[in-house]
Amino acid sequence: MCGPLTDASKTLVVALGKSESSMRNLFKDDPFIKNGVLILSHVDEWELHLNPEHVEE
Repeated sequence: MCGPLTDASKTLVVALGKSESSMRNLFKDDPFIKNGVLILSHVDEWELHLNPEHVEE
């Protein structure tokens, strides 16, 4: 999942990975990264919490 922030200053990409290095390896050959269209500036760990009352089964 990805998309620009509302001010279009950055793009947020949400991806599943085991570590920062695995995420950087995932994107190292991406054509947008290789051609300078996007820059992988940092990788942040994120923990998703869902309210079970709002999750469809």
